[in-house]
Amino acid sequence: MERLPTELHVQIIGHLREETILNTCFDLLHFRLTSHYFGEVATPSLHQALHEWLGASECLPPWLDPTLDARPTITAILKSLHFFTQTIKVLPPRTQCWAFRYTAPKEPYTISRLQQEKRGTVERLVQKLLEYETFIEASAVVDLYKNRKIKWIDNCGRSEVMKKGYLRDTRVAAGIEYKAMFQDITLSMDCEKDLLIISTEEMNQRIAAEKAKNQRDEEGS
Repeated sequence: MERLPTELHVQIIGHLREETILNTCFDLLHFRLTSHYFGEVATPSLHQALHEWLGASECLPPWLDPTLDARPTITAILKSLHFFTQTIKVLPPRTQCWAFRYTAPKEPYTISRLQQEKRGTVERLVQKLLEYETFIEASAVVDLYKNRKIKWIDNCGRSEVMKKGYLRDTRVAAGIEYKAMFQDITLSMDCEKDLLIISTEEMNQRIAAEKAKNQRDEEGS
């Protein structure tokens, strides 16, 4: 099969379609692992299938979520972030990494403090459920990675996060859920404006530095 022209391989891979887009993603992912050559040939189709899956499942983070209003509530924003993180967990680790990098915020994204709705309302019930789910999930991941020196927010490790009660802030808990899956993002608090900031600036700087170093190495060789 490898003797066939690359153009024909691309056409064959393009016909690898299962009943669901997610199954197609899994097939393409496994196909990529058969050889370096097929890895390169199948990657564009895999990216296209993943893009279709993200769109079909309406699984996008709040900064890309088209279902959110022009001025969404903080509850809607946090629900979107929580749902996105939970949904991506079903993907294989390598695909998870791609999904998070593909959807990472281009600019720092800020989230205001969650204002509690009136007691006894449906809105407040939704908030309570969200607060509970994000607190449980964030507590679990912080404990899971307790032996790693991960700085979760404002350069704080596990003990400082727990001591300062960060997880009681629903937006921070949702942010930590997200960071546990995509550790290249940076979480920080703007205390003066009371904003949580989700940023990939440090990652972008590191990638830029690596590219510059590789370019210098190529020029020097």
